[in-house]
Order: sequence, then C-alpha cells, then structure tokens
Amino acid sequence: MVIGIDAGGTSVRIVLAKTETGKVVAEASAAADADGGPEAVARLWRKMDTGSGSEVVGAVVAGIAKITREGVRKRWETALSDMFLEAAISIVPDYVAAFHGAIPDGCGIMVISGTGSVAYGENSEGAFCRVGGRGWEYGDEGSGSHLTTEILRRTLRALDGIEVLTPLQEAVCASLDTSDPDLLGGAARQRAEAEGRGFLAPLVLEMARSGDEEAANLFIGSAGWLSSLVWCVHRRLGLAPEEATTIATIGGLWEAGDLILPTFRRLIARRMPGASVVPPNSSPVLGAVRMARRSLHGQGSMIDYKIY
Repeated sequence: MVIGIDAGGTSVRIVLAKTETGKVVAEASAAADADGGPEAVARLWRKMDTGSGSEVVGAVVAGIAKITREGVRKRWETALSDMFLEAAISIVPDYVAAFHGAIPDGCGIMVISGTGSVAYGENSEGAFCRVGGRGWEYGDEGSGSHLTTEILRRTLRALDGIEVLTPLQEAVCASLDTSDPDLLGGAARQRAEAEGRGFLAPLVLEMARSGDEEAANLFIGSAGWLSSLVWCVHRRLGLAPEEATTIATIGGLWEAGDLILPTFRRLIARRMPGASVVPPNSSPVLGAVRMARRSLHGQGSMIDYKIY
C-alpha cells in the first residue's frame, strides 16, 4: 500500500491506495490543525476503515501548506515515521503534490491562482522550479488577493479625490458598507480576516460578467501576471518555446472562464507555441499517491525538494 496526504490551510485529506494499480482503498478528510501540524492525520488514520489492515504501507507522501514554518516539517516527519514504521516518508510542499495530481506524467508546468498564486514545473530530467507564491503582502500576482488589493487601492485613491469613482469602486464601497476613506481600510481588513485575502474576487467577477469594463480588465491583468509566472518557470527549466509542454490551471480564479482563459492562452501561445493549457487531471491528494507509487516502482526517487 501507499498513502497520499494533502494538508492544506483549511483541510486535510488522506488516501490509502494499492501500490500496483493506484486503486483507492480508503480515504478520509477533516479540518486542518491551525498550526499546520500532523495531528489531524493521526486522528483520521485511527478512524479509517482500511480493510484487513494486514498489508504493509511502503511509502507515504505528504504535501503540506505550512512547510516553511519553523519545526513543522520535522513534526510531520516524526509523526509519520512513528505511524508507518516500515514506510519511506517524504514531506513536500503542497504545490508539489498538486502538480503531480494535475499532470500525470510529472513533466510540465502548473499554475495555481486562488487566494494566492504560484507556478511550479518539472522537466524530464528531474529538474524543478517554483516561481511566485510569495504571499499577499509582496507577491501572489494574478491571484484573488492581488486582485482585491488592486481594487481597494483604486477605491481609496478615488475616495481621496485622486481619481474618479467608478461603478466597480462604488460597488466595493457598498460591499464594505462605507464610502469614508478613513473607515474603508479597517472594514476591508475585518472582511479579509473573516473571509480571506481574496474576499472581493467574487464581487469583481459578478461585475465583470455584468459588463463592467474595469472589472473585466482586472481579470485580463491577472492573465498577464499568471502567464509571466509560467514563462519564467518554462525558461528556467530550459524548455524550448516549441516544445510540447502541458500547462495545468488550478484554483478558483480560473473559474472566471472566458474572462481570463482566452487572454492567458493567447499570451502562452505567443511565448510558448508548443504548449497546451489544460485543466488538472486529478486532485492534490492523488498527486501525493502518484509520487509514492512511483518511488516504489523505481520511476522516481523521494526527492528532497528544496524550499525556496
């Protein structure tokens, strides 16, 4: 057997699967621990119905969201080693597991755009590269948090009289129940804490679908940022522009569909004419399962992925 784990910021999933076929034997999910620790997985494993329980777990791959926090990776390694004494254990960033779920053969580029954004890729020689995902304060270009920050900045400039207030900015004020620039920032911070940093993305999407030009242009801008992240990964992996490269799109912002995808595809085709843009093949937790199976089949090693 092999085990795949996807430990995100809000939930944890664990899957037990057959090594030879990848068939899922058992799975469970629960809310994640606030500090990003492995305790939720231990609770899930104790409750899972794994059949006879006689088969040995040969490999475990866990993709975790808070891997750079001090002590988190070590806690996961210790906990999983204690739970699965005979298994090879690998702890990787959550985007690595998502990549292997999105792209079955493990060669290509994945670009995530949800609350945050990141592009990650691997080539046929085993090289890997991550670009972006530096957090809402200084990065996450092309994400819901980036889009929210941009429209809030525009709204505050308009309320201060630097620019003319637009219909989209008026809708932002209505959503936050204030058009007072002294109060708007505080109201936005409260919403962000309650709903996440990308809390205005649904409003911008609604306005864009209703024909608001400013809102639609924000999604076009997001497509530009995301294509730049992909191009950077493509270049750093040493891929040729004409090379057939799979690019998988993951995350909630891609649900904007025709507001973002056509522009993204055009920009990708301009720089990487051999690339094809596709939806993800499978989920992050099944990506972790794929990685575990490959390690036991000799199709790949448990790479010590550099965190940077």
